[in-house]
Amino acid sequence: MDFNQLKNQVKKVDLVMLRSDDADYFEGVFSTERTTVLTEILNEFFGAPIWPSQKSLSVKVQEVIEDAGGIMEGQTLYFSDGEDKTVFAMIWPWRNGKLSTLKIAIK
Repeated sequence: MDFNQLKNQVKKVDLVMLRSDDADYFEGVFSTERTTVLTEILNEFFGAPIWPSQKSLSVKVQEVIEDAGGIMEGQTLYFSDGEDKTVFAMIWPWRNGKLSTLKIAIK
């Protein structure tokens, strides 16, 4: 699966709102009821998330995700660093407990 296939899989998950769908960035809002389906898609593409974790994120990971807002407690980060491309995905639950934002980017 490549980046575009990943985005297409995610779009099939009944997003509440599509905020951005560019060549190198995707952002959408989904119901937390769909988290399990989304994490299955993300796990298939990335493997296990690297955040939350007991370990600190590397400086490179922090630099790459900085433009997307960084990552905080309660959020989830997937990360893949290839030879020529870095891809990451972030799930940010909303305080209302009903919605989450999904951000996927390739750099």
